[in-house]
Amino acid sequence: MPFLFIQTPDNRRLLKLPTHKTTIGRAKSNTVTIDDDFSSRVHCTIQQVDGRYILQDNGSRNGTKINGEPIDCPIQLGRKGHFQIGQTQFMFSIDDPRLDPDWLSKPATVVPEPAAAIPATADTAGKTSLTPDALFNHLKNQPQANVSVNDVSADPLLDADDDDDSQTIDDDAMFDPDATDKMTDPFAVLRRFIKPNRGRLDFQVNQISLINSRGVNLHPTELAQSEQELSEQIDSGEDYTEDKEGDVGMAVNLFRLLLLAAFASRASDMHFEPGNDSLLIRLRVDGSMVTLVEVPLALGLRLYGLIKVLSDIDIAKRSTVQEGHFRTQLPSRAVDFRVSFTPVIHGQKLVIRVLDSESAPQHLEQLCLPDWMLSHVQKVSTQSSGMILVCGPTGSGKTTTLYAALRDIDVQRRNVITIEDPVEYQLKGVTQIPINQKQGNTFHSMLRSVLRQDPDVILLGEIRDRETAETGMQAAMTGHLVLSTIHARDTVGTIFRVLDLGAEPYLVGSALNLILAQRLIRLLCDNCKAGRKPTPKQMHQMGSFGKNIDQIYYPVGCPKCFDQGYAGRQGLYELLTMNDELRDAILKSATMGAINDALSRVLFTSLEQSGYKLIAQGITSPEELDRVVGSNSA
Repeated sequence: MPFLFIQTPDNRRLLKLPTHKTTIGRAKSNTVTIDDDFSSRVHCTIQQVDGRYILQDNGSRNGTKINGEPIDCPIQLGRKGHFQIGQTQFMFSIDDPRLDPDWLSKPATVVPEPAAAIPATADTAGKTSLTPDALFNHLKNQPQANVSVNDVSADPLLDADDDDDSQTIDDDAMFDPDATDKMTDPFAVLRRFIKPNRGRLDFQVNQISLINSRGVNLHPTELAQSEQELSEQIDSGEDYTEDKEGDVGMAVNLFRLLLLAAFASRASDMHFEPGNDSLLIRLRVDGSMVTLVEVPLALGLRLYGLIKVLSDIDIAKRSTVQEGHFRTQLPSRAVDFRVSFTPVIHGQKLVIRVLDSESAPQHLEQLCLPDWMLSHVQKVSTQSSGMILVCGPTGSGKTTTLYAALRDIDVQRRNVITIEDPVEYQLKGVTQIPINQKQGNTFHSMLRSVLRQDPDVILLGEIRDRETAETGMQAAMTGHLVLSTIHARDTVGTIFRVLDLGAEPYLVGSALNLILAQRLIRLLCDNCKAGRKPTPKQMHQMGSFGKNIDQIYYPVGCPKCFDQGYAGRQGLYELLTMNDELRDAILKSATMGAINDALSRVLFTSLEQSGYKLIAQGITSPEELDRVVGSNSA
């Protein structure tokens, strides 16, 4: 992990930097904030690329200078390097400089600012290099430039003292190599990760109760239950007995802090990836992987043991696939977790799926559908018969959309049955049936059985084959409302996908009422997004959506968005409502061109056009639209 020694007119600090990316500037969202009149909001960036550390100026007003000259392109920093912003000097080192105290007294390869910025003195005139002390002396009469590191102070929510989280090493500890051991402490790392987004939480870490798959609270919030029994269960497994120094209490506390990090970041999955001597923990946030923390393998094994006990999984086995589930109880709700262990070369990889219904839209009005699309979907979902299909790739929110539609259905007056693989969220008043392939309970077989249960509404998890497609469509034509999902690129592609499965054209044309294609698109972080003038090519591609806009916004990255440049996701939609012209085209085995021609005469907005609208509103970026839709807008 690299270090940054910072010299200002009033003080000097030694900071331990994150390895991936460090931003420096006046804005409080930066990793390192400096109060310097010559600094821009996000002045420059130090980023690790293929094991090298690259310094790049972010188009600042006064430049980032090396040897007195502004850099105009990315510069590779060596193991030790110096650069300057206004009146603030930065000395970068990959190694801990306290292990080489002489380094700070060696001449720096930077020169003072020009006379307009740093007045020459008798001590500095004619010099081409400065030591840190000399630089401090000749700047001491200049206005103060304070340096602070953000997102590192303590948070009472996380039960930590101020000193536990600080990344700043003061003068008294400057040459104490043990002073930064706390920087790699997983608890301190997690607190720094959580703090920028603690406002999203309405509970504290000690209010998370761990409930096993049998509904037993293994670690209640008041911590009244003894940990000895849990410790003995974990130690009984042969793979977990080597770590005699491990403390199960530490594992429990660490795991609850990991859960808090997942809640604060709205993570959908937690990944635990074993290595030779450590366990890397990452989160999937808004569809992208974010590194969270790396813990010693001994502590990682304790975590595995705890999670297996919670999930009622045999802790002595690790050479087979293992699956289970557990629950946490929060003050306002319960959250379910699905657990999957898979054998890998260094042990077992663990993925925990976070099934938090609060993080997903609950009703159709919360899906961010355009008004005209919302009106059509609501109208069809209240009808007594017909079929609604939602298409898109895995992870695009199809099931969430169908669940939102079910919640708006009056389950008191209608018999609603779902067939799912697996059942992810429990819906009150709805009969939910899980698929079990081993017992022969497939989508098709269960659908035939459900039709004898007098259903009004059927949610079919997915259409995968001809039998399921035709049975579902026949049900839609005989007085049932059928909702289902299918893997297809867009609404028009869905029609041909169902036909390719072998469904009869007359069934497709008669049963289908509405097709909704969707993606989940990431939203730019309002805290750090940056705009620039659109190019003529972009204006042309966006058509009417590109008129009267003077800026298109792009991601930057800050602690609040975990350096991703994006914070949150919303649906991107394309709606096709069946009419007589489209039905005639399907019955005549129409081509793609014939269907597109029919669509040109009705209200229709493609996924790409929906994305252009969000770009024009400054909500997302051209690159993100290209990623999720495959447009040429970037």
